[in-house]
Amino acid sequence: MLEAFAAGCPVVPSHVGSLPEVCGNAACFVYDPESIDEITAAFDLLVHNVPFREQLKVRGFKQVKQFSWKHSAQRYLAVYNDLLSTQ
Repeated sequence: MLEAFAAGCPVVPSHVGSLPEVCGNAACFVYDPESIDEITAAFDLLVHNVPFREQLKVRGFKQVKQFSWKHSAQRYLAVYNDLLSTQ
């Protein structure tokens, strides 16, 4: 999802697992990942609703900025430091 956001591509994920957390409000979600009708409707919306598609593109660029290796490393370091300080 993040690579698609960085490339300016809208995505159609389902509400399964961590995808809602990763995608935030930058995706056109489907609730049933096995529903062909729901997935088709989502893609149809993205194809025909240009303003919505462009809005998701902008949101995707913002969403991907919340995830970086530097940020992840800082969070791991904070956890490690916390663990070391309690020993």
